[in-house]
Amino acid sequence: MKNLVYDHIELFIKGELREPHLLNFELELMNNPEFCKEVRLRIMESDVVNAIKLQNRIDKLEIWRVQLAQLVQKEAAEKAAAEAAEAEKQRHIAEQKLSNERKKRYDQWQKWAIAASILIVFGCLYAIFFPQKTTMKIY
Repeated sequence: MKNLVYDHIELFIKGELREPHLLNFELELMNNPEFCKEVRLRIMESDVVNAIKLQNRIDKLEIWRVQLAQLVQKEAAEKAAAEAAEAEKQRHIAEQKLSNERKKRYDQWQKWAIAASILIVFGCLYAIFFPQKTTMKIY
């Protein structure tokens, strides 16, 4: 009978006993104060063990939470760094396009300036070599 009660106590402690009223009934049948004390002691010991196990699980979960937070923070930092690098790359590309556009405009103005200079030089040479055609006659 004691072994059966011990088995039920173990099942109850593990949470596998589906009929807890059966345990109470058997304890009442025994009606032995010494045995009841022993059963209570075993249940309390198992509660302490379960509390320690639960605390260990809570500690592990806290460690995992901290590690997860660090991992998320690290991933966020890496993502921010990647976004910053991409933004820097886009800025460099935009600056390069702007620089190329300015260079094209400068080259275009330079061509016009050279053409105007050539026209002025030819105009001056024409005026020097053909003065009769370039001077105004005053009547």
